[in-house]
Amino acid sequence: MQRAAVLTLSPWLCLAALCASPPVQGQTITAHRDGAAVVVEAFHELEATPEQAWAVLTDYEGLTRFIPDMTESRVIMRNGNNVLVEQKGAASLFLLRRSIEVRLEIVEFPYEWVTSRAVAGSFKEMDGRYDLKNEGGTLRFTYTGRIVPAFWLPDLVETAAVKRAIGRQFTAMVKEIQRRVALARP
Repeated sequence: MQRAAVLTLSPWLCLAALCASPPVQGQTITAHRDGAAVVVEAFHELEATPEQAWAVLTDYEGLTRFIPDMTESRVIMRNGNNVLVEQKGAASLFLLRRSIEVRLEIVEFPYEWVTSRAVAGSFKEMDGRYDLKNEGGTLRFTYTGRIVPAFWLPDLVETAAVKRAIGRQFTAMVKEIQRRVALARP
């Protein structure tokens, strides 16, 4: 019985290993289970101002230009620092591809943080927070999120898939910040 369980689990372990993203230099991404949720934390220090990072982070209409697998991102409503954004795309897991839709309630605190909460779409729960902190000329860019997809995957695979997806998006944001900083240099 134990051997059968190990043999059944082995393909999932291999699939989870294939989903893991290679680390980007200077970047840390972790993921762990908290009940039904996957908690993801990402961190990167870069040479940018909070204003430069803010321009990328809040470029909701332009996210499809640099976020992998995002096909649509549009502002539905804006009321001061509160924004309602609808996004569509796909999540890839080895050979499987799943359509993703989410409507996010976003609260902005300019140049410091952005929080988001899914109010509709492909997630039972999705809460996230980006923080921008200037530390002696270096920007500390962080993301913390709690995610419960509305579709089932084995825990190990789900954790790896969520970590990979968030990691790819976070890395794309970092690269876009760096690209815009380089363009702004004289």
